[in-house]
Amino acid sequence: KNCVTALAGHRAAILFNLSLVESEKKTVVLENCLDIGDVEWSIQDDGVIAISPCENKVEVLALKSGLTRLCAKYKGKKYYCNVKVEEPIYQIGEYVFSFNLRDVQYMSDHTFVGNKLYVINASDDKNQKYSRVTIYDVDVKNRRAIYDGYILHNLGHANSIDYCNNTDSLILGNGSGSSELKGKIYILQGVLNKTMWKLEDCVIIDMASENWGIRMNVIWGEDPDTAYVITNDNKSVHKILLSKQDNRYDGRYTVIGSWEADRELDCNNGTDFYDGKLYEAIGHDGFWVLENTLMKDSTIQQKQIKMPLFDENGEELTYVFGEGIAIKDDYVFWGCSDGCIKVFKLH
Repeated sequence: KNCVTALAGHRAAILFNLSLVESEKKTVVLENCLDIGDVEWSIQDDGVIAISPCENKVEVLALKSGLTRLCAKYKGKKYYCNVKVEEPIYQIGEYVFSFNLRDVQYMSDHTFVGNKLYVINASDDKNQKYSRVTIYDVDVKNRRAIYDGYILHNLGHANSIDYCNNTDSLILGNGSGSSELKGKIYILQGVLNKTMWKLEDCVIIDMASENWGIRMNVIWGEDPDTAYVITNDNKSVHKILLSKQDNRYDGRYTVIGSWEADRELDCNNGTDFYDGKLYEAIGHDGFWVLENTLMKDSTIQQKQIKMPLFDENGEELTYVFGEGIAIKDDYVFWGCSDGCIKVFKLH
């Protein structure tokens, strides 16, 4: 075949119209050129694959995503096959129900404060205008969400926002659509007693000196005083320990861990930490999430979770994308850019 598609970490068979005489029946990593039996194998571009030649079939084990051109040279003639390696796409879990949001202006992330879901509409980058945070009393058992009013905030775009019940504190970065905004972290304490979320009440941490890029995305970690900082391209994650004085965050921190993936992706549209993993809603190319596992070797193991959406005629809705994510009691609350939240039972 002229082209075959393989999933990273999975095998795909390529059939050639030639006989491989006495080829060794073993898998080898092919990085440039290799002779096996009577055939000289080579690849072009930067792809790395493993091959298992056997008679006239070659099993390709794709090791990383990308496009690789595989060449088999036999008796002076070259046979080519393009190998397109894609990441496998997984499902997030069983669909439960959806509910439409009220007062959707510029939907951003959402988080649970106690047992209620707070859905943030973005305000402006200069923190001069106030936008609504709509509140919902969610009853998963009976598959309903009841609107419970709103409060106002001027905390900016709020790409990722997260609440900690143990400290009654909200944390977020100044994620934005602007490419000029220097990274900052906002921490708001005493959330349950506030009728408005104001920037002037926040502890502000300037992250420009870290050179972690623009538009910070921040969520709480597994411990009350730790947080994960995710770069806007979803390539790097940094774990910080926040300092306190008299039980109040004082704006200081210590970096206690860093991880990096092997690629950049579209912008971060919300993040949550659950059961040892980071779940990132990704915009703006479809309705999908990254499940990130932070490895001991400082790399990030990424798993794509995608759910195509369709209209009443069965046509895929290509213009919708994820806007925010929150996970509570094994249920995923996945925001959709068309103004609703879809609820799934996490696998």
